[in-house]
Amino acid sequence: MKRPQGTHSLHALLFCLAYGCVWPAIAQSSPESDSGWLYRTLAIALLVIAFSSAVAYRLSRLSAALRTSEERFRLVADNAQDVLWKYDLIRQRLSYISPSIERLTGYTVEEAMRHSIEKSSSSPWTQAVRTAADYLTAHSGETSYVVELESTCKDRSTVWSESTMSIIHDAQGQALEVVGVSRDVTARRLVQEQQKRFLAMVSHEFRTPMNAILGMAELMAETKLTQEQAKYLEVFQNAGNTLLDLINDILDLSKVEAGQFKLYKEDFALARLLQTQMELLSGRAHDKGLELRLSIAADVPQFVHGDSQRLKQCITNLVGNAVKFCNVGSVGIAVEVEHDAPDMLRFSVSDTGIGIPADKLDSIFEAFSQADGRITRNFGGTGLGLTITQRLVELMEGRIWVDSTLGQGSTFRFVALLPKAEAPATTVEQLPATIPASRAFTRPLTILLAEDNQNNVFLMRSLLKDSPCQIDLAENGSIAVEKFQAGRYDVVLMDMEMPVMDGYSATREIRRIEQSRGLAQTPVIALTAHALQEDEQKSLNAGCNKHLTKPIKKKVLLEALHALTQEQPDAGSAQSRPARSGNQDMNRVIQTLGGNAEWKIEEAVTRLEVEPELFLTVLGMFRQSLPEYRLGINALLANGDFEEARRQVHSLKGEAATAGADSLSAASAALESALKNGASESYAPLHEKVNQLIDAANQALSDLPLGKPED
Repeated sequence: MKRPQGTHSLHALLFCLAYGCVWPAIAQSSPESDSGWLYRTLAIALLVIAFSSAVAYRLSRLSAALRTSEERFRLVADNAQDVLWKYDLIRQRLSYISPSIERLTGYTVEEAMRHSIEKSSSSPWTQAVRTAADYLTAHSGETSYVVELESTCKDRSTVWSESTMSIIHDAQGQALEVVGVSRDVTARRLVQEQQKRFLAMVSHEFRTPMNAILGMAELMAETKLTQEQAKYLEVFQNAGNTLLDLINDILDLSKVEAGQFKLYKEDFALARLLQTQMELLSGRAHDKGLELRLSIAADVPQFVHGDSQRLKQCITNLVGNAVKFCNVGSVGIAVEVEHDAPDMLRFSVSDTGIGIPADKLDSIFEAFSQADGRITRNFGGTGLGLTITQRLVELMEGRIWVDSTLGQGSTFRFVALLPKAEAPATTVEQLPATIPASRAFTRPLTILLAEDNQNNVFLMRSLLKDSPCQIDLAENGSIAVEKFQAGRYDVVLMDMEMPVMDGYSATREIRRIEQSRGLAQTPVIALTAHALQEDEQKSLNAGCNKHLTKPIKKKVLLEALHALTQEQPDAGSAQSRPARSGNQDMNRVIQTLGGNAEWKIEEAVTRLEVEPELFLTVLGMFRQSLPEYRLGINALLANGDFEEARRQVHSLKGEAATAGADSLSAASAALESALKNGASESYAPLHEKVNQLIDAANQALSDLPLGKPED
């Protein structure tokens, strides 16, 4: 510390000599004299020396402070649990990364730096950094960008990190580098995956019995009932629908909280969507004597880009609430472009209902919250609808709020990111939405059926037997691709789980062939027992036009074929005859299996919509396949071929669901999930459960009058 102080004193001395001693002498001497010139030169020299010394001193102080700051940064970074890094946007490589990278990925600092140079153009991490830089440059008001990144560790395992990035510019505004902090969130991702599997299981276990209850109630409503019985049935149906709504709300909220809700964006017609939702909700409004109004501003785009299903859910929740809490007057929806943000649209749902107290406005969006405890008793509901709507709006990069006056009504408003889109070509959405299953095609269709399960082949042929279809069978995806190259088909029915080549790979190869030959796309319909939304998206991403979940209803299959082939219905064709209890053998099957808790036989009969003889044949073929499934799966697991065993279990799951063996289908789904996620140490009890249910199903079907396929 003495040296800087001495340097500072030297500066003062030089300035004192220049101003205090030399300069007065200059003032007293003649400019033309030798002494005057000498004094002036000496004064200037002393001033220059003093100024240069002061500047050098300041620079040395700044340099020392910078070194101290860098040393502190390095000290913090080198000892941080999170990974701190800097990425040079000019040289396109890392300029610094903290030693904690070794704890995260197993790579040393030197290896990570070298890896960033070698993989600078192709790694997802590098691409994410560039995306962050572009985003932050375009959105100057935002200071950080957060993204979850998947990385491969040195031991080939996978690690997930949450990276928060900021950008540094020079004085001219050019982006120089991205500074980031990456935190290990692998454990959180694993928990989310476990929650996801749990939600899928809960969804199946809750929805299956509820669908059976409501489905049978709907069938009962079609029979002759007394006035008293009809009233009881109405209460029964209302209670069932309320319970199903509660189940759906809880599952939706759980998905949102677990981070499992994703947006699937597409171009869609906004006005048509809103008009459809209004039509669906108009029944409840008219029953209460309410006017339902829709107003769309002139500058709102006709087509927008976003998640149409989530927008529908928001509109349905808000309008449904408005109708519920309004007994007189009207409910209105207004849509307009948000000021100063042309890609954002504002939706307003207003009512003339009971209103919300001012002290409850802040808590109205909390889960299980309602403005008054009496509301639940008087109007029903769970208090989850607004919570879910708020989360969905936030996913759509917007916000929601409410204005309300007690006794006069409320207006809920939300804004969502829905940028303008170009008018799409004709899509399935624009074709007639409902075509009766009782009507066949005006011309024969040539169908390529890719399916390795013979029972499913028989079922598909049976479902289409009343339609003039020519079906060409391919036992796996590879054969399907070969047949597609050699022939011409109106549509492809593609099972997604097959040996040799699965349906995803086969569909991608078909799309590649079409593109290379300049051919129009042939409609491909995915047939699978995978029922989650991400499963459907996986099929669509592979190139499929439609995703149908097994067990497949005849009506749904025919409607999909009509829509994708743009066929017009023929009113003169024969009607399909759903299975009913008029068949004696069918009666016996329903009576025997209807009381078995492991079966949902009546739901299966209703779902398939086929003749009694055909359903009995489906059951007969299912029983014949059970010993083959048992032996095959046991042998594959014993040999350690877990992937082929998983495929066989997947096939068993779908076939059991079609036959109504609900418990066996659910157990197969659990075993398939364990094998798919590599839980080889925990599949044994699940495998044993499947074997027990196969034996039980075989025994239950052994004495029943089941059918056989015709040769």
